[in-house]
Amino acid sequence: MTSFLSVCDILGYSGKSYSEHSVLYEFNSAGFRDTEFEKDGILFFGCSYGFGVGVNTVDRYTNILETKLNIRCNNLCIPGSGSDTTARILPYWIEKLQPKIVVNHFMFPIRREISNGNQAPTLWLPSMDLPKTKIQEFIDEDYVYAKTVTNIHSIKNCCKNNSVRYVEYSKNLNDFNANDSKHPGPESHKQIANEIFDMIENNRVLQFTNTDDYANKHIYRQT
Repeated sequence: MTSFLSVCDILGYSGKSYSEHSVLYEFNSAGFRDTEFEKDGILFFGCSYGFGVGVNTVDRYTNILETKLNIRCNNLCIPGSGSDTTARILPYWIEKLQPKIVVNHFMFPIRREISNGNQAPTLWLPSMDLPKTKIQEFIDEDYVYAKTVTNIHSIKNCCKNNSVRYVEYSKNLNDFNANDSKHPGPESHKQIANEIFDMIENNRVLQFTNTDDYANKHIYRQT
């Protein structure tokens, strides 16, 4: 199992507390923006939305849900990540923390994780430079579809094999009212929390179909 399993070791953060745009970022001993993890709770995987860029943790949807559900909500969200990263790190954390539920906040199927051997993987987003042929491969609809289906299948199977309920939330709710003016603010986080709460409490499932809007939607059919 690779050792690159957290925000800090993938993105090279120091793991020390810091403030930015009047927001405090603190990391636990595992290298995630959370307090110390606990077993038998919920694991949340996602990107900068779930990480809570631009908002304090009290306003972040995982923290709101922890209060609403009265269960430990462990936040394993990594800014810039996609299904490659979740599929890779999930088996380690699901075995270590033995959750009751895994919530995958997955919105950006085009994002890729590029292996760098013994060094931390590179998280690739469409705004980043790469050789033209590689970019063409990464944005090819069939390639993105195949990678997404493979990753989601792996994630679901990992949950199934460990008798863990899987919940997938894929709405891109962003009012751009975070302190960096790029990410969801407190009101968007409240709405996300309410919708995930409804999915968990009422077994509601969101359905998505293919779309060419790579920046915001699924491009695979959920079955």
